[in-house]
Amino acid sequence: MATDDEKNQSTTDIQQHLNQLIDAETATTDRVPVSKEKEQPEKQAQPVGMRIRNLIQRSIARWQSEEEHDSSQAGDDVLDDSSQESDDPLQVVDEVLDEQLPEIDDDETLDEANWIEPRSPLTAQQKQGVFVIIALTIVAVFVGWLCSPWAQVQNYEIKGNDDLTKAQVLSAAGLNKYQSTFLTVEERNHFDKTAQKNNAQISGLTLKLKNPMTVIVTVKENPKVGYIKTKEGYQALLQDGQVVNESFDQRPSDSYAVYNNFPKDRKTLNATAKRIGKLNGPIRRSISDVVWSPTDMNDDRLLLSMNDGNQVVISASDIDNKMQYYPSIATQFKNSQDSKDDKKTIIDLQVGAYGYQQAF
Repeated sequence: MATDDEKNQSTTDIQQHLNQLIDAETATTDRVPVSKEKEQPEKQAQPVGMRIRNLIQRSIARWQSEEEHDSSQAGDDVLDDSSQESDDPLQVVDEVLDEQLPEIDDDETLDEANWIEPRSPLTAQQKQGVFVIIALTIVAVFVGWLCSPWAQVQNYEIKGNDDLTKAQVLSAAGLNKYQSTFLTVEERNHFDKTAQKNNAQISGLTLKLKNPMTVIVTVKENPKVGYIKTKEGYQALLQDGQVVNESFDQRPSDSYAVYNNFPKDRKTLNATAKRIGKLNGPIRRSISDVVWSPTDMNDDRLLLSMNDGNQVVISASDIDNKMQYYPSIATQFKNSQDSKDDKKTIIDLQVGAYGYQQAF
């Protein structure tokens, strides 16, 4: 009769063998092929691993039952023979598995093309939807930012102006606070034309973005060089010869010169205005009167009365070159000569530069 140790050893061998079969079968069945035919609805089959486990348990139970039956009815010789026949329990399990497990046809051999590939978490349509949502979000944020105070003009920096004030430049161009910064800069040509149309003293205007809330306005002036007296009154004269329509009954007190005694054809006046317009603002505003005073020796002679009390004799063709040195020349003459109340200083710049005093 087989001892308990032998039975336990046999049972252990069977269990190990069955575990190997289960692992192999499970690994094979985990890879499920994609059926090329339309699946028909059918009963859900029992998992293969479960079927194998049930077959194994039945096989072990049958083998143990046969062992007990043979030991109780046969003698030692019969037991020896039955032991020899049943000493190999693994063979019994293999036979049961061969009978119970279905065979796989060669036609059902799987290839790489039939394996189920892992599916993407998002379909192509879903990805397109996500892209559209992100794009619309970005556009909405950008539009919201354009409407916010951080994208509106809070300050204008004016450069290049001399005669004109900041308020005059902004008013002529139609520039206001809280306009969209980027639209303002984008429409720079419109504001340039508007400024030139509304104010004759503006010959050009450019806009440049400094930051989202500040715009730099650079002005090119058509400077005012003084006034001429017409039958309408005193009217402003600009560097390019234009006469501003606005008139004053009395001489304006803004320190600009008044032009007198010029020929009526305006050619000489316009040429003189163009040259005086090249001088910087302080020097232009230091001239009180410009008188056309030609002589036989100098047919374009000018007499300039200065706001400091001096008088300058100069050729009209040299006024833009020589008058820029007037402040230093006037200072030198003042320091070198004793001024007298009954005399005025005359600085002659027709040929060279020299000065003298003359009685009123």
